[in-house]
Amino acid sequence: MMARTPARRSNRERAYVVAYDISDPRRWRRVFRLMHGYGQWLQLSLFQCRLSGSRRSEMAMELEAAIR
Repeated sequence: MMARTPARRSNRERAYVVAYDISDPRRWRRVFRLMHGYGQWLQLSLFQCRLSGSRRSEMAMELEAAIR
């Protein structure tokens, strides 16, 4: 029987599609500017991102702060 190694977070990039529906123009602009640093703009509130696990976590934290 082989011993299992603990699961590690991969630094391999994965593709993500980020879509949002924000009615407040100020918040929308804030999120839109933030997302330009993480991915390619596809449509009004839609971005395609290639991110590592740590970069995805970073983006999620920044988005939470920007939306509040």
